[in-house]
Amino acid sequence: MQSQITLRFLECLEELLDAKVERSYRQFALALDYLPQSLSEITRGNRDVTIELLRKAVEVYHFNPDFLLAGVGERRRDPTADVDLHVLTTVKDQSGQDLISHVPLAAQSEYVNRFSDPQFVRGFQTYRLPGERFAEGHFRSFTVEGDAMEPTLFKTDTVICSLVEPAQWKTGLKDNYVYLVVTRHAVLIKRLCIAERDGEMVTTIELRSDNTFYEPQRLSLKDVKEMWLVESRLTPFLPSPDRVGDIIRSEITEMRDRMRVQSDQISSLLKHMNVKD
Repeated sequence: MQSQITLRFLECLEELLDAKVERSYRQFALALDYLPQSLSEITRGNRDVTIELLRKAVEVYHFNPDFLLAGVGERRRDPTADVDLHVLTTVKDQSGQDLISHVPLAAQSEYVNRFSDPQFVRGFQTYRLPGERFAEGHFRSFTVEGDAMEPTLFKTDTVICSLVEPAQWKTGLKDNYVYLVVTRHAVLIKRLCIAERDGEMVTTIELRSDNTFYEPQRLSLKDVKEMWLVESRLTPFLPSPDRVGDIIRSEITEMRDRMRVQSDQISSLLKHMNVKD
């Protein structure tokens, strides 16, 4: 079964041929330096379109990436429009359903530059979650780093996120919800607030931490590479109540000892100052 992106690609291709922009599938393939035999396999339903072929079709024949990715807008775009095409790489099980790919903390710095690299993404661990919520759609999970989102999310938590298509960024963002935002430099898990609009279109967002120690960060949508809505989280199971009490008492004892040492140091300093006087 072919992907929705492939089916939309074929719709664009048929429109291109109907408009007499190219005379045949073969001429289209040759113009994009693509094997006509491989294109024939796509048109017959035997394989999916490749990322490279999509990129060339967008660049040369102005296929609309919003339509290819999300079915939004016209099949072909204005040639003068600025476009950054991103095709999501997914991993499927034997039944053809998408699996959830997990991006560990160690891979997130590299993810910024390789999130659309199929070889890189297919190297992640994959899994499925029970329930209808995760049966359809594109999901990815990420390990939480640091304490910026406490008390909502904690370090080493895993967030399960659904893909927000680029076509939805300007009109479909949920104000004050938690998102995972991939920028040119980092993977950020923050509470997203809409900061600026141009008419109905969002142009700038503000990323806020639930931990008020951290300052908010404003970001133009032009600097966003990928966006995911945080849907759920996996968190380590807490120890037994007795064990939790032991941990708390241990931390209190440690704090008390530190305060006693600091108090002795302050007393010693004051005595030293009085001797000098």
